[in-house]
Amino acid sequence: MAKRHLLLPLRCESVAMSGVDFISSFFSDKREVRLSLMNIVHCSPETWDRGYGRGGNLGSLDLSAERKGRECLHEIHARLEREGFLPEHISRKVLPTSEAKAQVIVREGSKGLYDAVVLGHRALVSLECLFEGSVCGELFESLAERIGFPFWVCRRLHHHRKNVLLCADGSEPSLRIADHVGFMLAAEPAHDVTILHIKDASKERRFTEDEVMERTVAAVTGAGLDEGRIRRVVKGSGPVAKSILQEVQEGGYAVVAVGSAGAGHGFFKKMFVGSVARTLFSDLTGSVLWVCY
Repeated sequence: MAKRHLLLPLRCESVAMSGVDFISSFFSDKREVRLSLMNIVHCSPETWDRGYGRGGNLGSLDLSAERKGRECLHEIHARLEREGFLPEHISRKVLPTSEAKAQVIVREGSKGLYDAVVLGHRALVSLECLFEGSVCGELFESLAERIGFPFWVCRRLHHHRKNVLLCADGSEPSLRIADHVGFMLAAEPAHDVTILHIKDASKERRFTEDEVMERTVAAVTGAGLDEGRIRRVVKGSGPVAKSILQEVQEGGYAVVAVGSAGAGHGFFKKMFVGSVARTLFSDLTGSVLWVCY
């Protein structure tokens, strides 16, 4: 079984490490999980202009921040070892940069061939301006087509939850997140999958309920998950986001997995297009959100 490789951008100024907390509690067999810990040190423009990007020296304040970042990652590395992750499967890097941190996260996630990028509460702060349609969002338009990895959005967690709720509509993004769920859980026996399909009368139906389930199950099992670990749920027509949140409350899932239908749009729309994903981002409590495009 191939090792699953996760990138964890970490804000070492914060005591709360929700991304680290989640992966520590979610994976029961941690031996086949690879982790890349990353701390981004934002250098002053003056430092960068002096040529640090071409081998120059960091200023005293930036050097202190880099040293703190390395110390922080060392401590988190030790914690993850205690949690059961293998030390040889954990790498660390501190990246000085003058760019926006969200831009660095996207670029590193794209070039590193990671299976997912895990965003804790503090790392999310670097991305939340995308929801405002601001200049920050415009910075990532050129990177939009390079996002080939899922985000795991970790905040407001309830620990010791189990299982994954996979929201399915038969679309290509939905099948990509289904493949991701199957790959992540194939070697993770502690969690099973519930496939949830909600009839949405407001949208034109491309697939029947049976076709949606058939396509989704094929994607999950094709990634390695045994079909005996899959449960199917179909709910009647109603507000989709509300129905998902109700199922989460009733089922107490550790993860809600959704596909974003933002293909062809800019970064902001690709990340959380439409009311359903935005509502989940805003209102989902206790569970981690996995988003794929």
